[in-house]
Amino acid sequence: MSHGQRRDGALAAPDRRAESAVPALAVDAKGNAAAVWTSVTRGNVGTIKAALKPSGGAWGPARTLAGPPGRSFAAQVVFDSRGDAVMAWLDYAASTIRGSTQAPGGHRGKPVTISRPGGHAGGPALAVDGRGNTIAAWTTFERVATAMHPTDGDWHGPVDIARQADAFETPVALDAAGDAVAVWIGDDGGSEQGSMRAAGGNWQTPVGLASRMPGAEASGAGISLAVDPAGRNAVVVWSRAVGPGSVVPSTSRQLR
Repeated sequence: MSHGQRRDGALAAPDRRAESAVPALAVDAKGNAAAVWTSVTRGNVGTIKAALKPSGGAWGPARTLAGPPGRSFAAQVVFDSRGDAVMAWLDYAASTIRGSTQAPGGHRGKPVTISRPGGHAGGPALAVDGRGNTIAAWTTFERVATAMHPTDGDWHGPVDIARQADAFETPVALDAAGDAVAVWIGDDGGSEQGSMRAAGGNWQTPVGLASRMPGAEASGAGISLAVDPAGRNAVVVWSRAVGPGSVVPSTSRQLR
């Protein structure tokens, strides 16, 4: 798209019976876009919708990925190297993480469960490496786990990063070679942790990211992660409540 040129349009037709919430967006190197969101109807039933937009074109029709009788939320999307949109979301009714793909032509892969059933899962985070392989990470009351979606295969996993974690918020990142980093906040507050995994290897024993601050607690949802493409450094920031105010600490780790 040239500078100053706009292409506006609605992703979904207006529906007085539903509210659209929490959209997520991905754009690939060719300029193709994919969007996912939750359509919430009366009765608090969440339906995951997705739409694709070719580079320079208009948004295609919104398609349902998951709907009643489950309640589905927290959808995320990335592109793999084939140009397929890889998506994951939380099936709240079954307390599991579900995944699917959608090809540029509109073909959709059948949604599959990528977490253990009944694990009290939280919403997933997604990342993609330089080869187009996708990783999903999520938390439960008992553990932090991941699953992989190779660009030429199907979802496999889950693999535990940490057990007895009782954690929330799990950003995950991949470098160009496929090395992975994941971080999370312990539910006891103020116990931010992280782990690393070399491409094709195993997750390392989780480590604390910083010492506890007296009177400080992790304040709700608030941790972010970034890794440089070469995989040399990871930077993490999070928020902590300290009395009436808050602070935003950070830490960095050299990966290579």
